[in-house]
Amino acid sequence: EINLKELITPLMEQHQLKADKPVHIELDIKPETLVIVADRTHFSNIISNLIENAIKYSGKEVRIDLSCIQKEHTLTIQITDNGIGIPPAEQSKVFDKFYRGNHIPDRNIPGIGLGLSYVKLLTEAHHGHVSLTSQLSKGTTFSIVLPQ
Repeated sequence: EINLKELITPLMEQHQLKADKPVHIELDIKPETLVIVADRTHFSNIISNLIENAIKYSGKEVRIDLSCIQKEHTLTIQITDNGIGIPPAEQSKVFDKFYRGNHIPDRNIPGIGLGLSYVKLLTEAHHGHVSLTSQLSKGTTFSIVLPQ
């Protein structure tokens, strides 16, 4: 059992501290005392990877909205950023191993294309699924839905 607020808050703070640009993260957890059943390490890595990507692929100032909402027996986690977005033609490929988008404006952004395939693998190992919606130059929302 994991208290989501206790798990996510330090992850947010770590990423804000190590970023080389201003990062504003809004956290919305309903209910605020939400406890889920998941593997702590892997679940931490899922959230960490999505926050890290939101920071990497955003402009000079990063805004992230992170929400965790439980309804009945389903937990929905959404991480929305104000980043560069993902073109429609690439959206179905971003979860593939070693895939890196062709539209990335700065090719010096570190990565080898494993992060999102890892997120998908771990989400599915928790019997859930991950999806995204994105608009170029406006940002991306990753949604993770897990049974609880």
